Amino acid sequence: MANGGGGAGPVPVPGVFKLVFLTVLVLTVIFFATAVFLSYTLPQTPTDSQVTLFESCDFAWKACLGAILGLLGGKVAG
Repeated sequence: MANGGGGAGPVPVPGVFKLVFLTVLVLTVIFFATAVFLSYTLPQTPTDSQVTLFESCDFAWKACLGAILGLLGGKVAG
């Protein structure tokens, strides 16, 4: 047991998986940064479109984070 415990060793990672993972990671960072930026720059009484934009970015980074966890979980399980 040279790898420190019992397991099958490293999991091979295809290039397509890396591309998809990095794309989702970049989108997560962009949406999160945009949501943080908007939270500090929106006026006290934002318009409906500003609120919609903030809520969309807030949802998008959370959805992307879920996609990252799903990709990692699927890679480990499969």
